[in-house]
Amino acid sequence: MPIEDKYPAQRLWKECQRLREHDAVLKDMLDTGIPLTREHYIELAYAGDPPDPWTDEHEEELPEPFKRDPG
Repeated sequence: MPIEDKYPAQRLWKECQRLREHDAVLKDMLDTGIPLTREHYIELAYAGDPPDPWTDEHEEELPEPFKRDPG
């Protein structure tokens, strides 16, 4: 299920606001107006150099709104 289906825009924003105190990347995204997307989060979290290959462990580190459904 795409993130947009799981977290419509307003719900995504509210969830990210709730998590921002515990996640510096989300706080920066919200404070600077960076779009709240999985791709932007990963790019910022890994300073432009995301792990390759992407593993289940990396997926688990993402905040809930940006995790992919298993499958």
